[in-house]
Amino acid sequence: MKPSTFICTSCSKEYWKWCGQCSNCNEWNCIEEKIFVENDDLDSYSRLKNIRNKAIEYIHFECKLLNNLFDNGLVKGATYLIYGEPGVGKSSFSYSLMRKIPNSYVAKTLFVCGEESIEQVVARLKLKDKKIDEAIFTEVTNLASIIKIVKKENIDILFIDSIQMLTNDNVDSIGDKNVIAELINFCKKKKISLFQVSQITKQGEISGTKYVEHLSDGVIKICTINEQKKISFTKNRFGSCKRSLRAEFKEEEFVLLE
Repeated sequence: MKPSTFICTSCSKEYWKWCGQCSNCNEWNCIEEKIFVENDDLDSYSRLKNIRNKAIEYIHFECKLLNNLFDNGLVKGATYLIYGEPGVGKSSFSYSLMRKIPNSYVAKTLFVCGEESIEQVVARLKLKDKKIDEAIFTEVTNLASIIKIVKKENIDILFIDSIQMLTNDNVDSIGDKNVIAELINFCKKKKISLFQVSQITKQGEISGTKYVEHLSDGVIKICTINEQKKISFTKNRFGSCKRSLRAEFKEEEFVLLE
């Protein structure tokens, strides 16, 4: 029998056996078995002395304010989760990030339109600059199909809008946490920077489980304060969470303020 553990899909608490209710978050019928898969890859570990001087690789935005917010820029292979109230501008902020990506990375950027058609996205962007014309857009939300596009086009930066729309051939429901985890692991191995847009619940929490939040390297919150947008990290494994940005939302675009 393969070794396994049991994990709460709501709060990620682990148990050595199955139980009906999580003692940590009090949710019912949320405990799932996770089987450990043996890996025969003998090259998957290193001595600390061999990796001590291995530097984190960054992609620097063409915007000092964004580089400062991300604490030196976008980390290659990192996963960022963007969330906020409906209509706060999560998709528009994603488009603004794309406009600040260095020219050499634009053609290697893929945007998955899960909630809007490509025609709707084009209608939003048609009056803007032509810089992101070479970026790739798709309405495909099946994970296997997305990975095929990523491999074919040698994608370096991937936007998913939103993760709740992701599907997989082996999973019946959309936005399944295992599908999202598979995407995150794939991107980490391939050094692809991943932006995931997430819906929120009526209570203002990230939709789904804490599991996705735990897996993300950075969690970015967008909110409205005094008719301005505040953009800040609530979690950042590669930098500080103390920095924030103010922005005005004009003509479907975030205008960052000094």
